[in-house]
Amino acid sequence: RGVTVLHGGGTFSSALNDTWERNGTAWSQRAPATNPPARTNHALVFDPTRNVSVMYGGLDPGTSSYFGDTWEWNGTNWMQRFPPNSPPGRAFHAMIFDCVRNVTTVVAGRNSAGYLNEAWEWNGLTWTMRNPSSLPVARGYGAMAFDSSRGMGVLFGGYKDIQFTVHILLSDTWEWNGN
Repeated sequence: RGVTVLHGGGTFSSALNDTWERNGTAWSQRAPATNPPARTNHALVFDPTRNVSVMYGGLDPGTSSYFGDTWEWNGTNWMQRFPPNSPPGRAFHAMIFDCVRNVTTVVAGRNSAGYLNEAWEWNGLTWTMRNPSSLPVARGYGAMAFDSSRGMGVLFGGYKDIQFTVHILLSDTWEWNGN
């Protein structure tokens, strides 16, 4: 759609549910009829095959609860999706759109049980948990980008915990090709 989309965010004690778009020059606040609940630490990617931005997960800092919901932004309104399968709620996850396989991929993250090492894919109708032979160590706060020239998602770094008290900084690189 030729714009950057921003939704929500906030601080450790409060969250926002506003939606903004940037056209390369200026930011414009949007006023959709429907908004997702306020949240922080979620992920948002653009799906060019369906021409929507996909948002998944996040944290409600007021209640410390993790969202496991899927929302799509079409440039006018937010629409909550109710797929038959969904990943467990999480925040601090990495997410990409794989333009070779036309799926949104969520990797890792954190919820009340701790850091996760799962990979899930959204095809616009449902989420499917992927079960590759190896997965990165459970983590949150990793960064992920899609390398379109090689058809791979690339995940780097993040944090893992030892019993929620010791935070270990990770500096490993993983690649995801869907298998």
